[in-house]
Amino acid sequence: MNRAGLAGTPAGGSHASRKPPGWWIVVVPCLLTVPEVGINILQGFAISLGNCFDTCNDPYVHRVTTIAEAEFFLGLATVVLLIAGLSKPSWRWVLGASSWTACLLAYLGLLLR
Repeated sequence: MNRAGLAGTPAGGSHASRKPPGWWIVVVPCLLTVPEVGINILQGFAISLGNCFDTCNDPYVHRVTTIAEAEFFLGLATVVLLIAGLSKPSWRWVLGASSWTACLLAYLGLLLR
């Protein structure tokens, strides 16, 4: 028996039949969403401070824009979906689809800014 057969790969060396691991469907959207959400929150905070000037003592001045608030909750949801997706393999495809939806909504917020 050759070493390639022991390692779990076909003896011919073909890797075309290998499937990707199941966890990637949950991890990739989280890795794409979290940095974008952080950048959007920082930009929203900077924009709101830039519009403040001498009226910063006014209690009605919003510190963070509405899109940045929504981005925060999308980032939080993405992290929760990541933890749930990694702990429940049977729900991975549903939670992965939800993570990709949150990722697309986060990038839509970037376009709306």
